[in-house]
Amino acid sequence: MKRDMELVRTLLLRAEGVDPMGMVHNVQVEPWSVQEVFEHAEMMTKAGLLKANFSIGPETHLMGLTWEGHDFLDDIRDDGVWSKVKRSLASVGGTASLEVTRQIAVAVVKTQLGLD
Repeated sequence: MKRDMELVRTLLLRAEGVDPMGMVHNVQVEPWSVQEVFEHAEMMTKAGLLKANFSIGPETHLMGLTWEGHDFLDDIRDDGVWSKVKRSLASVGGTASLEVTRQIAVAVVKTQLGLD
């Protein structure tokens, strides 16, 4: 399975909306399969971005974001910033590590804020 940063962003946005006293059960995100969502959420949990429960089959139960997950989402939340990040990634084959993706987003945000 290839990592899909669009799904990563979508799961971060979904997890951010979780009530602190609850969780989103059996997350399904179109057009991705249940298995793709499960595997991405599992990778994101291991990377320290997401809090999730995987105790029931290939179902994903989102419990929220970690501090790092909030920071990364803040870097890529804006649709305009995200579009620029994706365009930059397209110039190198469409994929890069999480850290490189984040550095691109930070550079875009800094430019927009006049901090560059």
